[in-house]
Amino acid sequence: MNKKSKQILAVILLLSFVILSFFSEFYIIKESNHECSGDHCVICSTINSVKHNLDQILFGGITSFLFVNKFAILLTVLIFAQFNLLYVTLVNQKVRMNN
Repeated sequence: MNKKSKQILAVILLLSFVILSFFSEFYIIKESNHECSGDHCVICSTINSVKHNLDQILFGGITSFLFVNKFAILLTVLIFAQFNLLYVTLVNQKVRMNN
């Protein structure tokens, strides 16, 4: 594998983890007020399984909401930093060059 294919694979894995955590949290929120059928409720056991999987995926209890927010903030900062660094010229900085 070359460097470009490794980067593509890493981005695909990252997006799959983010999407998985988002839909898992959505399921927990959607089914949190269900009508429980008792001790052997299938929805309750599924919610517990999803919570356990989220705890394992997201490094021991970091909720996916915080993870996605931190990722979005980091991505926003990187995008704005890129635009600010690309367009730094002497004219933009209004430097007067007298000789």
